[in-house]
Amino acid sequence: MKISKTIFALLSLVGALAICSSSSAAIVNFEGMAGGDCVQTQIDAGGLSFNTGYYQCLRNTATGTQGADNGTDFLINGFSSLTVSATSGNPFDLYGLDLGISFYNGNSSDQVTLTAFLHGGGTSAEVLNVGQSFASYSFNLTGLDAFSISSPALGGGYVAVDNIDFSQGGGTVPEPESIALVGLALAGLGLTRRKAKQA
Repeated sequence: MKISKTIFALLSLVGALAICSSSSAAIVNFEGMAGGDCVQTQIDAGGLSFNTGYYQCLRNTATGTQGADNGTDFLINGFSSLTVSATSGNPFDLYGLDLGISFYNGNSSDQVTLTAFLHGGGTSAEVLNVGQSFASYSFNLTGLDAFSISSPALGGGYVAVDNIDFSQGGGTVPEPESIALVGLALAGLGLTRRKAKQA
């Protein structure tokens, strides 16, 4: 009876540890951020940093009669690639986002390239077809230092971005503390079983 209580306590500890160390999912949707002038500096929103070489704007409607518009606040990037990283500087996972052509481009569709910069080196790139309306794109990109969105076909920019689905922590690599605690729990379990056999 004592052994089963000990085993239960150890397994509870490991379970609690797994819950506490799991990465937290979030969606950056820029709500309440629209308005003001376009900026050439970094914009931070919901745990992510958005950087561009030219300018970016936060809008809640398309400009003029063309461009992606979902009726909510969204980011428009203009004339250069947009690079996104975690404000914490830690690796993160990317699960999806919404993209569309923004103003100053009347094409019905074009292509953008999403490039993932992997933690520890290497890249992964995917070409996406975008249109004048927002469309959702799904990914399973884990352990990223950053990702970029470039659009040479659109003159280097004018891409509307919204609803970035990501999680902090780049969950593909367990933290050393988690591994140590699991190892400690298993060692305790082995010691408990050994004492039970001797008794």
